[in-house]
Amino acid sequence: MEHDIYLELLKYYDENYKNLIFMEEQKLENNIMCKLFTYDYSKEYQNFSDTFNYYLPFYIENYDSIINYDVNNEFLLNKSISLWNKSVTRKSPLNSGIFGELMLDFYNRIYCKNDIFIGYALKKEYENKEEFKGIDCTGCRIDETGNFELILEEAKFVSTLYNARTKLIDDINGVNGHLNDRVINEYNEIALKKVSNSSLERGEEVRICLNKINRKIVREEKNIITAMNELGYTFRFVYFAIYKSSKKDPNKIKEDYNKIIKEFNKTIKQTSIINYKIEIIFIPSNNK
Repeated sequence: MEHDIYLELLKYYDENYKNLIFMEEQKLENNIMCKLFTYDYSKEYQNFSDTFNYYLPFYIENYDSIINYDVNNEFLLNKSISLWNKSVTRKSPLNSGIFGELMLDFYNRIYCKNDIFIGYALKKEYENKEEFKGIDCTGCRIDETGNFELILEEAKFVSTLYNARTKLIDDINGVNGHLNDRVINEYNEIALKKVSNSSLERGEEVRICLNKINRKIVREEKNIITAMNELGYTFRFVYFAIYKSSKKDPNKIKEDYNKIIKEFNKTIKQTSIINYKIEIIFIPSNNK
């Protein structure tokens, strides 16, 4: 069956690449939503390169293309080179967001097994529109208690921990910050209209929840925040950064986590969102 290729690729990345970067997960004491990942630093260049190159086609292509893939390294690497040269819209490598955004997608789709429904392929259709700037990835999941979560994610691939912290805070409450009712409603209502139930392998529980949200938007003319509030669903905000640092213990950078959390807590109170969570993912690198 055609759809098996999509599932086979998910399994392939899980078995061969998940632990190259996301090898050891450490949590901050007294706050399990603050995480730091460590890995084999002697193989850092190779592991980052392999993860990026072999995952790039899966990340940037749409479902209809993916189901025609071969699941092997040679095919994926050749496809990656071809797509990089022909299809990837990018700035200078020093300023391109694709590196952090791809790793964020990998973290959610492969490591967490969340359901990503807005990523590179769909965002590219709207690359000149304001509502698709800033929120790097959108996904959803059913949490451990059976509650539906809509996941909004930001990614940074920067040179220092200081830059990671300040740029993530700027995404929260800066001049072009995204933690406000207008951006969240406009972005996600377009996202929900565009996504097709046939494009991803969703569980029935997730599909039912998405349909309930859309029903309120279409039939009751509610915005997405109101719909989520009325249904008792939760927004999960993920702030993800890869940066150079020798500090590889989350408890030694507690202040950096707390500064992001402080700005988030202050800004979220200015929205109409009722149920929310914050997750901060840090990945230190040996290389600038």
